Amino acid sequence: MLRVRTIYAGSAVAAANYYTRYLTDSPGEVPGVWSGNQADELGLAGQVEGADLLALLEGRDPITGTRLGRAFHDCRRANGKVYRGVAGFDLTFSAPKSVSALWALTQDERILIAHDRAVAAVMAHVEQFGSTTRVRSGSGRLHPDSQGLIIASFRQTTSRSDDPQLHTHAVISSKVQTDEHRWLALDARFVKAHQRQLGGLYQSVLRAELSHELGVAWGPIDEGQAEIMGVPIDVRELFSKRSRQIEKAIRAKVSEFRDRQGRGPNQWELGAIKREAAADTRGPKSGNGVPELLTRWASEAASIGWTGHDLTAAVAEAARVQPPEPTTVDVDGIVAALSVAGSTWSRVHVMSALCDASRPQAHLSGQRWTEVIERVTDEVVERCVELDPAAAAAPRRRSDGRSMWLEPTSSHITTDHILREEELVLAWALDAQVDDPTESTTIDPTGLDITQAHAAAAAAGDDRLVLIVGPAGAGKTNLLSAAAEDLQRRGHDVLGLAPSARAARQLEHDTGVRSDTLAKLLYEWSRPDRGPLPEYAPRPGATLIVDEVGMASTPDLAQLVTLAERQHWRLVLVGDSAQLQAVGRGGLFAEVCATGRVHELERLYRFREPWEAAASLQLRRGDPTGLDEYFAHDRVAAGTVDDHLAMMTDSWFDAEDRQATIALIASSNEHVDQINAAIQHARLARGDLDPERMAPIGGGEHAAVGDVVVTRRNDRRITTDDGQPVRNRERWHVTDIHPDGALTVSSTNSQSIAVLPVEYASEHVRLGYAATEHGHQGDTTLRGVELVTDATTRRGLYVGATRGIEENRILVVTDCQDLDEARDILERILLNDRADLPAVAQRRTLAETDRSPAHRSLVPRCAVPEWFEELCSGVRGSLAVAEQAACRAEAERDDRTRRLSEAQQELISAERRLDPYRPALVAADANVRSAQAALRVVQQRAAAAGWLERRAARRYVESAQENCSTAVERQHEIEQATAPYRHAVNEAAANVRALRHSMTSMRILDKWTDAPGRAADLRELLDALGDWRNWASGKRLPDDKIGRMATTLQSEVAAKHPGAAELGVEVRRWAKTEGVAIAPPNPSRSVAIDVGIEL
Repeated sequence: MLRVRTIYAGSAVAAANYYTRYLTDSPGEVPGVWSGNQADELGLAGQVEGADLLALLEGRDPITGTRLGRAFHDCRRANGKVYRGVAGFDLTFSAPKSVSALWALTQDERILIAHDRAVAAVMAHVEQFGSTTRVRSGSGRLHPDSQGLIIASFRQTTSRSDDPQLHTHAVISSKVQTDEHRWLALDARFVKAHQRQLGGLYQSVLRAELSHELGVAWGPIDEGQAEIMGVPIDVRELFSKRSRQIEKAIRAKVSEFRDRQGRGPNQWELGAIKREAAADTRGPKSGNGVPELLTRWASEAASIGWTGHDLTAAVAEAARVQPPEPTTVDVDGIVAALSVAGSTWSRVHVMSALCDASRPQAHLSGQRWTEVIERVTDEVVERCVELDPAAAAAPRRRSDGRSMWLEPTSSHITTDHILREEELVLAWALDAQVDDPTESTTIDPTGLDITQAHAAAAAAGDDRLVLIVGPAGAGKTNLLSAAAEDLQRRGHDVLGLAPSARAARQLEHDTGVRSDTLAKLLYEWSRPDRGPLPEYAPRPGATLIVDEVGMASTPDLAQLVTLAERQHWRLVLVGDSAQLQAVGRGGLFAEVCATGRVHELERLYRFREPWEAAASLQLRRGDPTGLDEYFAHDRVAAGTVDDHLAMMTDSWFDAEDRQATIALIASSNEHVDQINAAIQHARLARGDLDPERMAPIGGGEHAAVGDVVVTRRNDRRITTDDGQPVRNRERWHVTDIHPDGALTVSSTNSQSIAVLPVEYASEHVRLGYAATEHGHQGDTTLRGVELVTDATTRRGLYVGATRGIEENRILVVTDCQDLDEARDILERILLNDRADLPAVAQRRTLAETDRSPAHRSLVPRCAVPEWFEELCSGVRGSLAVAEQAACRAEAERDDRTRRLSEAQQELISAERRLDPYRPALVAADANVRSAQAALRVVQQRAAAAGWLERRAARRYVESAQENCSTAVERQHEIEQATAPYRHAVNEAAANVRALRHSMTSMRILDKWTDAPGRAADLRELLDALGDWRNWASGKRLPDDKIGRMATTLQSEVAAKHPGAAELGVEVRRWAKTEGVAIAPPNPSRSVAIDVGIEL
């Protein structure tokens, strides 16, 4: 195993003391030794002295004290981030536990020598291939070799818990010297990027040396490492006390808690107990000498029945029973294994594959084995296809023969087969879209936005290939449902496909289209015994919708397009090239989209908060400024794994109490197992699960009734009660455990029930509270919580941070609760996309990076100012703010539009409810007016009547008054009866008027603020800054482009960013000198804005 750690200049004194005093003061440990070509040049040899190492880590010559190049210093950027000066790197090589245990009980010096030789072999390899530096040259960088490394190696034999642990700290100085005798910084990306491969070389040479010297045999090679056969597991576990100490302390503390509180600890209390147990059992090295520890180790081994003599005999017997078989290197097998893992690779990947696949022979020493590995590696590389451009004039490195313009870590070899597959897909895609697009004219756009409707019409049209790209939460399934409905209504066959069974089932559920895995379709068409089943053989002209196509492998896509061409099928490829790819060789969907006609969905519907929609798009682009919003809204937490396990456990219980869906996400299966164990343990402590009713499942886990589990293998022979097969990554609740260990489970997404036989459950069922990013891609839940480490990828971070509707939290694993450290980790993740790149794309990238002679001879027009990057960063930040403001404004506008529409509908409904009573209201009103008019007439007549007519007139008046009162009373009765309906109409009408007024006000405000326009201006400015960089480096740009660039740099929006206008002035000064005619800057715009109000 190899682990690389950075040593910062600010810790030089502490580091020097740690290596030369703390590590070597214990009796029996040997002092460090110098090695490396550059160490010889400086006169460093033999034992490492503390003062010499300190001088080196401070950047000084240990002999003369002179400064080696530039002094180390911490750099604070404009955004407040501090970049610490790097003094060196610690490469820690650790032997397998069986090797350490065998040495501890035999004290065979040959084991120590073998370990030292293996470390030396790797360091020689690093010095040859990984000791480059970086030099600016024009607008690019050269990566020349240096004269070698300065290495101080410290071999140790014990761990902090006084167990035997054979390991070496190889400390490399960050100072290297070029052939021109300039002291520059080591480019450490080789050792950091290839820890796994270099660790595998160490393990392979160690195995060879011990096989040669001791004649031992080895167990299976797993992740590059193997154990000595004959060293039993109980001996290895005996000398692995640390984990047992923690587990014992936890059990004791939980028992004490139960006795004291009368109950088990909850999830928070359990997390605190775990942290306390880890702290209680952690400590510095005891200082016990190796001689004393050797006696202790012998006593401990004897307590379980083992002595050094017994162990030696067991190892010899294991080697006799299973002697090493002659190894024949299968070059084709090595290339095939590399081809499965990725589209391109480099020499170190070939070497690693050889080390993992080849067992050393006893007649070969470690040195000879290393020579064999290096020679065969070169032979394999020779059989591959070189992707580097053939530019004979380019300066070349001695180490690998590649152009100095190319980074040493960049992949550059592949195979003819891979290139043919990729070119087949790309050629078919270009041909399939050569004609003008023909969209369906019968699509139902209800519930779709404009871009979704266009994409749906294209998917339901006649084009042979339709490409649809949408970020997480863009509503891809809505448009697919509309497209499928339109196609089926017109009598066309439609088949849904997805890379996983779970995604296929989700596609079928969301669209109503019968769906299955892409692998199943290809399998049906490749069976030698029969043709495909009818359901996998749609008619010519059928449409195949492939969802989550970004996760489809390149070989599968190549087979699919071949089938589509032969069977005359249409393909609708839907996915997001920024999300997770296939495990292995993939990435071709992005390349197809880069050269094809794409329908890109822009609006996001998943997130409740507008800021989160905008920020998620920044994460998707790898823009670190997108993190600002997550930190501002308290969505990021820093802490140890134990801290986060407690938080994720609490989040699960909170979601369970609310009956809400939640996605708990991690990057590694190891962390997924830890999360699952923490939640199950907490549920057991709370009494939710019965510890007496548990059944063994896969991975050494146990499941109880009530546990959440996940099936990890497709099995069409096991079906649910509604006829559905059991699929990989489907989640279930355990409802019963059968006497033989079989499980009855119910789906968490439906009411379906299945019985999982004991053979399946014991191997292919795991606890399912958490899952990796691959397990959750495509999911939508109310909340998402992601555990992030240095191993998380940009795509994994994006997927994990976009599952939740209400909230997405990012928990970053740090040494302490330091948000600055968390931010550093997240920024490094975003700036490094580790996804597989197709060979055709890598070939293009290498060609663009390796400058042509004409390119390299470009004469810069002007120097790039030091503040240029800060200016670009400021504009990117302003653009992010403007985009978020535009997103919020659009969301508010849509919300008000929706509310106005709803209010208008309510007004119509209220009026309809009142309509049956309107005739009665009108009649009652007419009766009142008529009675009142009659009353006025008789009153006038009574006033004019004579003495004899007065009595009769009064009777007429009384009668008219009675009629009037009756009419008024009737009207009042009707009004009372209809009052609720009339009130509802009046209230709805008032609401409509208020909302219309609000919409008018908002339109005026939108015109005034113009957030979309401001964002467009800032995007234009950012493009102009990129053009200015190219112009300053000497690249040729069209005159009209230079004119637009200068105008933009002197625009109003640029004036708000100090320095931009100066760049524009520089361009105009050059244009005047060179006689290039460009338009003058635009006059300042009037601040008066027409907001549509007439005064």
